[in-house]
Amino acid sequence: MDESKNNMQQQQQQQQQGRDEEARAAAGKSFPGSRPTPGARHVDSDDEEDDGNDASRQVVAGTSKMLGKLGLSHNPYVDRTAEKSILQSGAFYLLSDLQGFRPSEMTYIFFGKRGSGKTTIRLMMMQRYKEYNERRVSQGKNPVFVVNLCRPGHMNDCLKQYRKSIGADKDNWDASFADNWSSSDLADCVISFAINDMMRLVVTGSPEGRMILSALSNNPRSATQFLILAHLYTREDSATLNTLRAKLLPIAFSSVTLVKTIVAAGVLATTLGAAAMGVRRMMSDNGTATDSDGVGASRTNTSYSSSHSFDDNTSSILDSLRQILPEISQTQLTWAGVGASSLLAGVALQTRSRSQEQARAKELCAPLRIGDPRADLVEPLLNSLFTVDDTSERIRALHIGHSAQQKLELIDELTKSCGFQGMAVFGDCFDEVGLLDPLLYPSALKVFAREVCKNEVLNQGRLHFFFPDARASLDLSTDRIVREARFDRHFVRDLTWSRFQLEELAERRFLAAQKRRMRAQGGSNQNVQPRFQDLFKHVSKEDFSGAISKLSTPRELMVFMTELLGRVEAHSEDGAMVAAQDMEIAVNKAQEQSV
Repeated sequence: MDESKNNMQQQQQQQQQGRDEEARAAAGKSFPGSRPTPGARHVDSDDEEDDGNDASRQVVAGTSKMLGKLGLSHNPYVDRTAEKSILQSGAFYLLSDLQGFRPSEMTYIFFGKRGSGKTTIRLMMMQRYKEYNERRVSQGKNPVFVVNLCRPGHMNDCLKQYRKSIGADKDNWDASFADNWSSSDLADCVISFAINDMMRLVVTGSPEGRMILSALSNNPRSATQFLILAHLYTREDSATLNTLRAKLLPIAFSSVTLVKTIVAAGVLATTLGAAAMGVRRMMSDNGTATDSDGVGASRTNTSYSSSHSFDDNTSSILDSLRQILPEISQTQLTWAGVGASSLLAGVALQTRSRSQEQARAKELCAPLRIGDPRADLVEPLLNSLFTVDDTSERIRALHIGHSAQQKLELIDELTKSCGFQGMAVFGDCFDEVGLLDPLLYPSALKVFAREVCKNEVLNQGRLHFFFPDARASLDLSTDRIVREARFDRHFVRDLTWSRFQLEELAERRFLAAQKRRMRAQGGSNQNVQPRFQDLFKHVSKEDFSGAISKLSTPRELMVFMTELLGRVEAHSEDGAMVAAQDMEIAVNKAQEQSV
């Protein structure tokens, strides 16, 4: 009987899921906390995604009398990080000024301590960008290219290479970083992430990668820029870069290669022609000299008289050679010297050109401090794209940029040339980067945030940065920083939570869990309405409000509510109320664990 009952409940659950999916497709609802990358799982409807083993989960949930009395199917407060949350849309609290968020040219900067909801907001924004891109692609329009800086490991690799470039070590990293880091280095990080993401699309042969190659093949200037940035910033191996050059160089730059080939062929032809003429003249002179000694002597005297234009040193050298090799006339030596001189001149010119090309490649790679560009790969690329007259400074100004503003504008233009609407940047989790850890390096994160909050960077648009502390704690409230950042022109928000907001968030989580259990049991929301007041049968409302007022972030609330439900469960048999002292202990644990 139990098995058949469970099967029936599972069928009802699947039918309800089908109806929810149809309703969701019709309404076009979006979940503010969804994540566009693998890992976290979120759902759009008021029900939670199931894995096909609902019966076993219901049996486990039914073993807790406390959950049954509260009408819950599970503890709704165990999901403490947005990346790993499996929650329904109604369980989140979204700030009013972020309601209806849509991708735009606006720059967003959020400040808040750990657990204040920054990542939840960031995932909501990224989900909206994902939906926006899907809608534009379906309409035949260009999507937005999203650069995700929220990968601490990749950012730490950039900073490790930067530490090596400036000659710093672990002991003096904090001071060295403060003295050397600039907004231009930050722009290099953005370019590195963007180029590596685009290269990954190209290498995997995805539709976006094919779109990029097709667009670059029709735009030689953008193809030049993409090749240069790929060789400077990418982490791909040499074989991958060779493949990229094979796809773009023959189409876009065959004319440059042809010109260089013609010049090289001309130098070689001149050298060989001079040598051949000398050999022919030597053969002619030798044939004439065998006629008679008088005629040969006459030819020699005539040639000798015409050599007075040479200087004394040249004449003495020729006399010495004639004494050593009496059968070779001065004319023969002259033409042989012309051929040898032409050959040596060609070799010297080639050597000088090679030295200039090597120096140009090194000069182009030198300013890049967050990566490890290989000049040996950059040099042949530049030789294929430019002439010797094109200096590294000119190449950098055209395709890379000098200042942060120039670099961001050029990479944004490149994404547009690759078939995108533009570039959007998301930066989060900076305190999880090893070399920005505020506990190990107190000033590193402050310096990093200061360089982000400059008007030349923020004016780029479509920037979304989230910093793990208050603006004042990061020293970003001084008059100088405020003037440089022009915060009044951008969306800047310090995330703080009042007691009422935290209470509403706790209620949302509670009611969402109650609704889920009702649907799992096949009930109707109209017959039995979920009630947050059920909690106050076990907890004093006054004590609960007083405890909530001591919390400051949603993460502290999650820890507190988990501790509170644990104490409710401990007294589920006798029905005793949770004492105020126990709630105080729960508050202390929440504040201790939320660091």
